[in-house]
Amino acid sequence: KIDLEGDQGAEELFLAWEARNLQQAMVEQKSEDQKLKDKGGETLNNPEELVERLVFGEKCKKDGVLEWEKGNHKEALESWRQGHEGLWRIKAPAHDKEAAKQLGEIHIALLKNLAQAAIKLGYYNEALNAADMAVRIDDQDHKAWFR
Repeated sequence: KIDLEGDQGAEELFLAWEARNLQQAMVEQKSEDQKLKDKGGETLNNPEELVERLVFGEKCKKDGVLEWEKGNHKEALESWRQGHEGLWRIKAPAHDKEAAKQLGEIHIALLKNLAQAAIKLGYYNEALNAADMAVRIDDQDHKAWFR
C-alpha cells in the first residue's frame, strides 16, 4: 500500500493500526473492569469520588502513624485497616496514570503499616496477607517483601 500510494497510503495504514489498537485497549479495559467487578470492586470514573477515597486513605495512614507513635498499636492497626478497606476494591481509570500511581502508593503504605502492626500484635496471618497484597501491587517494594 505504501509503495502504491506513498504518504497517503502510509497515513491510512497508520490510522487503521491506531484504530485497531484503540479498539483492543477498550476490549481489554472492559475485561479488566469486569474482573474487578466480579471481585466486588469497581473502577472509579468519577474524579471527585476518586479524590475523596484517596484523601480518606491518606487520612487513615496519618491517623495510624499518630496512634503508632503514641504506642497505641491496636488503634493504629484499626486505622490502617479502615484505609485498606476504603481502597482495596477500587481502581483508577486507565487514562488517569497519576491517580493510579497515587492510589497504589497510598494503598501500599497502608498495607505495609498494617502488616507491621499486625506482627507487633501477633496477628501473623493478617500480617502475611497484608504484605502479600502489597507485593502484588508492587513486586519491587523491598519493605513489602520484608514484612
